[in-house]
Amino acid sequence: MNERPKRIDATGTIRRTRALSAIGFTQQQLASHLELSPAHVHTLLNGAVSQVFPATAQRIARQYRRLCWRPPTGPAADAERDAARERGWPNPLAWDDIDDPRERPHGSPALAVVPVTPVAPLPRKTPPLPIDEAAVLRAMDGEEVKLNLAERREAITRLHARRWGDPKIAEALHLNVRTVFRNRRLLGLDGWASPDEARKSA
Repeated sequence: MNERPKRIDATGTIRRTRALSAIGFTQQQLASHLELSPAHVHTLLNGAVSQVFPATAQRIARQYRRLCWRPPTGPAADAERDAARERGWPNPLAWDDIDDPRERPHGSPALAVVPVTPVAPLPRKTPPLPIDEAAVLRAMDGEEVKLNLAERREAITRLHARRWGDPKIAEALHLNVRTVFRNRRLLGLDGWASPDEARKSA
């Protein structure tokens, strides 16, 4: 007799689904991208489950890594972002470890909305690059680590969430400032003013 696969904690899966809603994906779009029924998406968004099957969690995590860089545009996306903001759902930038039930999102959920800058979609035949979490964390700690493109952008996104400017991020990750600037723009992230610039504008 085949055993049913054991379920796992749904915290990360629910947070990912809500984070995608927070950057403008509608329930219908999520159902299509995540290969779920609209009713299943609705259940996840409402946090009505405490556990999910591992295959479901892995599929949503994989699609989340692809979609969180590509916020949609248009009236429907704007309405979805507004609704998510009212519900207090943080966007992807609010999390360091989205799967950790003990972690709390950074910043105010009401303000945590990714600036809408469309990113050129990746070619459909190109598989998503894997992200080595340990390598990203070591790089963020200042260690000179060879990162692939996905890992570099993950590190830039996390350091940007700390309100670090391009020069500081570049120094930490051992990158050229122009490289950080280019990747940040492709990710749709606004730049933070340096302390000197902030004082001048004050």
